Amino acid sequence: MGTNSSDAATAPPTFGTMLRRHRRAASLTQEELAASAGISARAIADLERGVNLTPRRDTLEMLVRALALPEPDRAALEVAAKRAPSPTRLPSVRRRANLPAPLTGFVGRAEEQLRLRQALTATRMVTVTGMGGCGKTRLALQVAGAVLPDYPDGVWLADLAALTDPLLIVGTVASALDVRDTHQHTLLDSLMAALRARRLLLVLDNCEHLVDACAAVVSAILRACPWVRILATSRESLGVPGEHILTLLPLALPSRTDRLADVQCSDAVRLFTERARAVRPGFALTQRNAATVAALCRRLDGIPLALELAAARLSALSVEDLAARLDDRFGLLGGAANRAGPPRQQTLRVTLDWSHHLLDEPERAVLRRLSVFAGGWTLDAAEAVCVGSEALRADVAGLLCRLVDKSLALVEDAAAEGGERRYRLLETVREYAGEHLLASGEAAGTRWRHRAWYLALAEQAEPHLTGPAQDRWLDLLETEHDNIRAALTWHIADDADDTATRVRLAAALWRFWLRRSHRSEGRRRLTGVRAEAGTMALRARVLFGRGVLAWSLRDGRQAAGLVSKALSLYRDLHDQKGIVDALGILGEIAQWNGDRIHAQ
Repeated sequence: MGTNSSDAATAPPTFGTMLRRHRRAASLTQEELAASAGISARAIADLERGVNLTPRRDTLEMLVRALALPEPDRAALEVAAKRAPSPTRLPSVRRRANLPAPLTGFVGRAEEQLRLRQALTATRMVTVTGMGGCGKTRLALQVAGAVLPDYPDGVWLADLAALTDPLLIVGTVASALDVRDTHQHTLLDSLMAALRARRLLLVLDNCEHLVDACAAVVSAILRACPWVRILATSRESLGVPGEHILTLLPLALPSRTDRLADVQCSDAVRLFTERARAVRPGFALTQRNAATVAALCRRLDGIPLALELAAARLSALSVEDLAARLDDRFGLLGGAANRAGPPRQQTLRVTLDWSHHLLDEPERAVLRRLSVFAGGWTLDAAEAVCVGSEALRADVAGLLCRLVDKSLALVEDAAAEGGERRYRLLETVREYAGEHLLASGEAAGTRWRHRAWYLALAEQAEPHLTGPAQDRWLDLLETEHDNIRAALTWHIADDADDTATRVRLAAALWRFWLRRSHRSEGRRRLTGVRAEAGTMALRARVLFGRGVLAWSLRDGRQAAGLVSKALSLYRDLHDQKGIVDALGILGEIAQWNGDRIHAQ
């Protein structure tokens, strides 16, 4: 016993002990040393506590520089680093995972969990992609924990979020797996040697800002280590051969009915309700608040991060007050910090700022111009509207595909037979991109091109709205109705060209509004345009359309007055078809009023 005590007393200090002594002598916290050295605070803590017995060579160099050690202290620290054993090994079987314990319950995603587990069975490389805040990490960790029994050598997480240097990826993975630098081989060689015969799942979280470097490391591991499977999360795929991509969409929204039974089935509502109970224990979904909660979840696009931030606001606001103020979602949810999450996911705006930062300038330009579309768009429309100095028309298709790949634009379900594929932005992304469009000074030009596109579409459709192809054209206009509304709503005050364009657009659409039962809306929009800004023929069409829509709503008196004015203009224009159509409507009105003489 005495011999052992003597040995312990005379044993040289460990690397961790010496590092702690030098750090304290420099009056540095672990966090301050980590920031100065360019490594993580966790790595400092692990070294000082002996969880990691010795640093990698590059880590040692960064620590020595950050501590500004004189040569004798530097040499002693290097000796301590070499003195500690540095086997290339994995942790013992007693520790088979390093997955963090979840802080909150996992809600929903039953189908996605099943698909991910099936993909991990069928292929060696799976990447979960999706926009920031949609729950990629939570899903990956949930499934990784569930499949732990399938991997004899465990499930290991390497979180890459904090890395800015791609050269640190291998070191981060090696640290997660407890693989040491042997000083005789490169760390990558040591990692390959340790993994070659192992049957494990490696989870690489947050790869999007280091995609190329991650792809290189993943490819090397997959080639050299036949029993290793990799699960990655990223806002875009890694592009590795054999990669299976699972695109994670926001949580399922409630149906358009607001019945309590229907609203309760939504994963988005379930998540919001559960997180709401954490800050307001008495909160419950009831028939009284079901419609408000459903509307709130729809406004937030079912994005898990947004729902959690919104639920946190219930500590001070009622759900009705919260829902009523979502027009400024970034301001409202900006201070509702998710402090347990990584810095880039602590507010909704910061999450989108991170995604925006990862785009190049042409991608940013196209994203902000896409914000003028309401209810989606086709590729042809995007090419017409998003052109500019950063993106020629021929470039837009490729840039749009890159925005889809980076989870900022969504592809709608497969197009119907003979139709075009459509794309859309989540409303949260659209609002964010719209702010950047206003700040860029491009809003007016982009909206002009948007209106010009839909004016051309409406005028192309107009002559077909009464023929054998009318259903196809009416369906097309119905699909684009939100864009048409946006084009009619936007205007430039006291601009004659702008006014005339809006008149032309409204005049081309009255039959669509009539046939698809948007009669009150069509009547209101035709009344709202200044028909006198157009030509005589255009004024006649507007007056006639207003009159027909008024008549369809059985406002016979106004209808007769409007159609009579249109008839007068048609006669001045010698427009025989217009004259016949106007007389036909006036006859119907007269007959309805019991005026048989004028009806004839």
